[in-house]
Amino acid sequence: MVYSIMALTKAAKKDLAHAYQESFANAKSVIVVKQSGIPVNAMSTIRKELARDNGTYTVVKKRVFLKSLEGTQLEMISLDNLNESVAIVISNEDEFAPLKVVNNHNKSFKKDKKEYGFEFLGGWFDGQWKDAAHVTELADLPSQEELISKLLYLIKYPLQSLTMVADQIAKKATDENMLVKDLVAPATEQVEETPAVEEAKEEAVEAADEKTEETNADEASA
Repeated sequence: MVYSIMALTKAAKKDLAHAYQESFANAKSVIVVKQSGIPVNAMSTIRKELARDNGTYTVVKKRVFLKSLEGTQLEMISLDNLNESVAIVISNEDEFAPLKVVNNHNKSFKKDKKEYGFEFLGGWFDGQWKDAAHVTELADLPSQEELISKLLYLIKYPLQSLTMVADQIAKKATDENMLVKDLVAPATEQVEETPAVEEAKEEAVEAADEKTEETNADEASA
């Protein structure tokens, strides 16, 4: 529902308040942001991303919006909580996903040193109003996907380390086996020459025995 910038009639305000009430009737969370000079193309991208997470972004008329809170599940707040041009980010499924969409784009704006951006003014979670500091802290928390990714990394990293250590142990064992083979080979060759040495010893013993027999014979004949 779109209204002109001209003063709203009483009937138009009533219709607008009813539209606000319908928009957050089943909301998981409702975040209030102050926007300043967001380009149309950037805002279009943000709205599309919010839609993928079943979220919406609506610029509101503050007094009508505050009036629309009456009789709803959302805690009443004062006009002092809403500064300048404000919008509401409504989460209809994941209460944090749309919040993080806005936060990520805002960080990108700051990183690129843009003169425009968002500022969290507060929000409702389970109907209770939380201030800007609380909402900003929630926006900076890792998403469920990020937490799962980190958990998988923590599980996978020790396994990778164990595999690397096992590979190093196997490589070291292989290198040591090669070294042992290199040391044993010359000794084996030396053992293979032993029969020739043994034969020479046997011939020397036989010669000595013959000499002894001759000596004994000479002594006997004498």
